[in-house]
Amino acid sequence: MKPEYVKTIIQLALAEDIGEGDITTDNLVPSNSRSKARLISKSDGIICGVNLAREVFKALNSKIIFRPLIKDGQAVHKGSIIAEISGPTRALLSGERVALNLLSFLSGIATQTRLFVKKIKPYKAAIMDTRKTTPLLRQLQRYAVRTGGGVNHRFNLNDMALVKDNHRVACGARHMNEAISTLRKRTKEKIEVEVDDLNQLKEILDSKVDIILLDNMTPKQVAQAVYLRQKAKSRVLLEASGGITIKNIRQYAAAGVDRISVGALTHSHRALDISMEFIQTSTFPVIPVIPAKAGIHFLFLFFTLLFISPLWAQDQDDINQANISSGAIFDDRALLEGYTQKYANEPMDILLAMIADDSLGEYKCTAAVRVFKEKYADEVLSNEKSNILRILIRRLNRSDSPFVQVEIMHTLVVLDRYDYFESMVPILIQKMDHYNPVVSTMAYDDLLEITKDSLYPREARIVFETLRKIFFLSRNRLQNITTPDLKLQQKLDLMRWSIRILGTQELKRLPSEVINLL
Repeated sequence: MKPEYVKTIIQLALAEDIGEGDITTDNLVPSNSRSKARLISKSDGIICGVNLAREVFKALNSKIIFRPLIKDGQAVHKGSIIAEISGPTRALLSGERVALNLLSFLSGIATQTRLFVKKIKPYKAAIMDTRKTTPLLRQLQRYAVRTGGGVNHRFNLNDMALVKDNHRVACGARHMNEAISTLRKRTKEKIEVEVDDLNQLKEILDSKVDIILLDNMTPKQVAQAVYLRQKAKSRVLLEASGGITIKNIRQYAAAGVDRISVGALTHSHRALDISMEFIQTSTFPVIPVIPAKAGIHFLFLFFTLLFISPLWAQDQDDINQANISSGAIFDDRALLEGYTQKYANEPMDILLAMIADDSLGEYKCTAAVRVFKEKYADEVLSNEKSNILRILIRRLNRSDSPFVQVEIMHTLVVLDRYDYFESMVPILIQKMDHYNPVVSTMAYDDLLEITKDSLYPREARIVFETLRKIFFLSRNRLQNITTPDLKLQQKLDLMRWSIRILGTQELKRLPSEVINLL
């Protein structure tokens, strides 16, 4: 999608929704209020449009920090956290509906497409969209189809020639071959011709047409059309269209057709249910207006505080244990998000150089690893991987920062799941008990992302055995627990995931106290 197009759509959507101003928010929420919120999926599906949601909030306030936890094309379940957003409260509230509308709309298309694509496996037919799209949103909808695993048909009438019944009648051609011959002389674009029955198919099989669209034919008729093509030794592509639903698409794919176009992908989908929930709000004190006579006293006080408080002047990334013990208050998550946003556009080689630099502080290093993981880990070439793994493992072995350790361990699993799942995941599970809530949350979120789409018994076994040992060691403490706290609930959720894959027979290997909580 062209950035100019996306920007225009977002501006029009915001102008439509906000109008001359958000009366409720502007009159109830202080201008200096800041909040943190999460985008949460309320149902299972395929996510699409995360970047659009980010651009909606950024269009309202560039200071907003948007941290995606799910990428476009990934599957989510009910309760999955798609993204975390922090920044001015007014911008979050005013952009909420437009961001959710776009995200839900596109995720619904991607989800619908993925259902159709999965339904025909292992057959190789391409699942394609049509021009039956919402006016002005075709680029977005086609992107959602691709995200769901589908293939785009022609974008507009200029992309290729498609001869339908009405064209043949309107141009006065008595035979289809006449229309094809005329087009071949006047354009070099691909030519597709619609046929309604097998007799029309036979008429044009030997023509210079590229694709033949089998319109409203039954699966049996489509199979006969495939046979006729093979018999004629023709290389023309066959596309089925019309009356195709999720219930019968597998029959069309089994008939041997090359392409199946489904208008329902973009005109009859159901939006994915997604919500935005606030988790923190704070209002910073407003500096009062200083009377003229008191001005000199205020300036004196200001500069005195400035020079006697070194914490105000130093980089938060360099705060040491002495500052912590002396009562300095700071927000680990805010620092990490800030540096992540700062390094978001850095190229891969710069990020790797930062990770390799032992003098780089823990927040900056963690952010560099995170950006690398989110932007580049899935695109690493095989000849680059060994060197990148060497850099990450070296930094992991040299760092005593739990932030850096957790982020690198997750990245190693993303880069080479087979080799590092067994060694990294048990440590991440242990990190869930870290005294710092930001570290424990990072570890749990990483484990959720690692395990969410996995169906491998080997991986489920590793998680199961690690948690089983932990539960047996804490068996006495579990005896008196009726309502699990957050950390225990998270472990139980991971245990449930492993049991779903391994089978309920594994329950008998767990302490009775755990079984009761499950």
